[in-house]
Amino acid sequence: MGFKMILEIKHVGDEILRQIAEPIDLNIEFDKIAILVRDMIETVKDKKGVGLAAPQVGISKRVIVVKDPDTDEFFPMINPVITWTAFDKEFMKEGCLSVLDENGNSIHETVGRFTRIKVEYQTLSGQKQETMIKNHLLSRIIQHETDHLDGKLFIDYLNQ
Repeated sequence: MGFKMILEIKHVGDEILRQIAEPIDLNIEFDKIAILVRDMIETVKDKKGVGLAAPQVGISKRVIVVKDPDTDEFFPMINPVITWTAFDKEFMKEGCLSVLDENGNSIHETVGRFTRIKVEYQTLSGQKQETMIKNHLLSRIIQHETDHLDGKLFIDYLNQ
């Protein structure tokens, strides 16, 4: 599959971060998406992050990669949709590889996220999944990354 690449992270002010990402048809785009996923995983590992959405690397497609806190393994979610959320929220500090201060350091602010979610998505092989996410941290990561697919940043939740 070629050489792995570290991709350039887009930052606040780049218009792609405010666009709604396009759905993926794996029947047509599998090869491109497989390479993108591989490179996104390498990029997020390099940056010591826990998740990354395609718009953050300049690709307006509905794909995210997230780190499972229980296994430390990264996995992709193609066309993810959160279909259910728990009523309760947990407030924690959150940061983003695309939101940096003037010195290039990640900004961390307290954001409320649902503690449990149900998410539908496709695996890279095209298999449809519907998964209940009970791990609060993984739930937070998925919510953060799917927000990127809809042009939202965690800083949009501040002062609400």
